[in-house]
Amino acid sequence: MVGKSGYHDSHPSIPADYFWHSTITGLQLDRTYTLAARCDFTANNGHTTAPGNVQYTVEFTLHSS
Repeated sequence: MVGKSGYHDSHPSIPADYFWHSTITGLQLDRTYTLAARCDFTANNGHTTAPGNVQYTVEFTLHSS
């Protein structure tokens, strides 16, 4: 399953306790899917800024029984 290739959004300020989430519709039972996400950001430690990113991949299956 390929999701929305190239999809992205931008938020000027995200709180530290933000709940990263996705909504996926049309999934079939007993089929394995992979959800991959990447978040690019600029980190600032009070003295300098640097680019950073968080990436994750989740493999999941919805079972019929």
